[in-house]
Parts: sequence; C-alpha cells; structure tokens
Amino acid sequence: KFYSRSIIMIDSISQLSNTLALFEPITPVSRVKPSVPAQGNLFKNPVNENPFLNTSAVSKLGRTVEKFQFALNDISEGQSQLNIAHKSTADIRDKLLSFRDDLKSQFDEPLTKEQKQNILGDLKALSSGVNDIIGKAKFNGELLLSGDFSRTVQTGLKSDDTFKITISDQVDPVSIGFAEKQEGEFVFKNAKGELLTEDSSDEDFNDLLEITDRSIELVQEKNNSIAKLNNNLVLRRFNTGSTVDLTQSAFDRITDNDVAQEQLAAIKTSILSNPFEALLAQAKNTAPVSVL
Repeated sequence: KFYSRSIIMIDSISQLSNTLALFEPITPVSRVKPSVPAQGNLFKNPVNENPFLNTSAVSKLGRTVEKFQFALNDISEGQSQLNIAHKSTADIRDKLLSFRDDLKSQFDEPLTKEQKQNILGDLKALSSGVNDIIGKAKFNGELLLSGDFSRTVQTGLKSDDTFKITISDQVDPVSIGFAEKQEGEFVFKNAKGELLTEDSSDEDFNDLLEITDRSIELVQEKNNSIAKLNNNLVLRRFNTGSTVDLTQSAFDRITDNDVAQEQLAAIKTSILSNPFEALLAQAKNTAPVSVL
C-alpha cells in the first residue's frame, strides 16, 4: 500500500511540474530589487529586464500624474476667474449699449426739462449699476475688476511652466470716462468738460452719445483682452490634459501589469499546494480502511 501511494504521489508531482512549466518564468514583484532609473529614461532598469517591475519608476510616474493634476486644477481655477471677469465686463457693455440706444431715441424732438432730468437720473442709475457689477465680480472673495488683480497659473511640471493673468485696467464709470465724482456723487459733463444740468442745451446732452460710445469701446477692449487670456488658458489646458491622459494611461498599464504578476504568483502557489492537500486528505481517508 505504501508503494502504491508513493507511485501515485510521484505521478502527481510529475503532472504538477508539467503544469508549472506553463507559467515560467514568473518573477514576483516582491523579489525584484528596485533600482534607481537612469536620468532621462524613466523605465531603464539594469537589475531586471522587465521595466514594469521597476517600483521606483512606478512611484515616480505616480507623482508625475499628481503634479499634472494639480496643474489642471490650477488652470481650471484661472479659467473660472476669467469667465467671471469676462461676463461682468460684457454685462457693463450691454448696460452702456442699452442706455445709448434709449438716449438716441429721445433726440428725434427737442428735449424737455423733464426729459433732461430723467436722463440725468438714468445716468446716475447706470453708474451705480456698473459699480454693483464690479463689486459682484469676485472669486473666493477676491475682486477681479478692481484694477489690481493678478495671479500666476501653474500649467505644467516645470517651475517656469506658468501663465500670468493680469486685469489691470479698471472699468468703473470714472475710469472709462463716462462720469466723474464730486463729493461722493456721480456727475456728468459734456464734450467741453462742462457740467450737465437740466438747464444744459440739447447739444450738450447730445455729447453723451459720443462719450458713451467711447466708454463702450474701452469696456469692449477689456472684454476682448480677457477673452484672449481665457483662450490661451483653454489651449494650455488642452495640451496639459492630453499629457495627463497619456501619463495616466501609462501609469494604469504599469500598475495593472503589477497586479497581473501578483495574480500569476498566487496561481502558482495555489497549484503547488492543492495537490498535496488532496494527497493528505486521501491518506487520512484510507488510513482507517487499512487498519480494518
């Protein structure tokens, strides 16, 4: 009986050896000594020919993905700020355009004193409305159209991979030449610099059309410059995003390969242990029979 069992065990071990040959060569990740990658080659590994088992390279690639992701988040924040500033300047421009169109329609006939009073009231309401838009143009509590907004956006891995956003020109009623302030109140003047009142002539009020047109041009120029900054960031985001996708894909493939190596090692261990467990179970089951 012992001889018969020995023959069975030898035959099982022979079959096991043939099966394991299908999985060779297998090198578990834990047995590979990580080496320092050569400069300029992230995956060069002189210890093992399989570059995917270079844990140092995998770690470095993971940090690279994190840095690229930080750059993408910084670009997104910069775009959000520019979008708010762009919309706000567009709102100011639209208010000026609406005022100019309403004003132009009133010059078909001579202006009455009441009309002049209404125009002056509309000018003050418009100036206050422009200031309200500027006061609401904020990002995380920071004013964007105050005339001194500036920030540097990280767009890549290197320290000099940056893009500077600067919004220096103010678009308040005084800065765009639409109004002046005296004793905290908005006042308005004609082309000659004379103060407009309800007693001013129609020609003086007609100067408001030219003044408003110049203000619209200034606001539109600022709106265009903000849009240009945003377009530059969109392009940088596209380039950085493409690099992130490629880097993330490489990182995923490497880590997936490591998982596959571990799975193969687990299968090998399972194949080694299962036949012996079966032999022991068979021996235990046959032992009482031999005694009987």
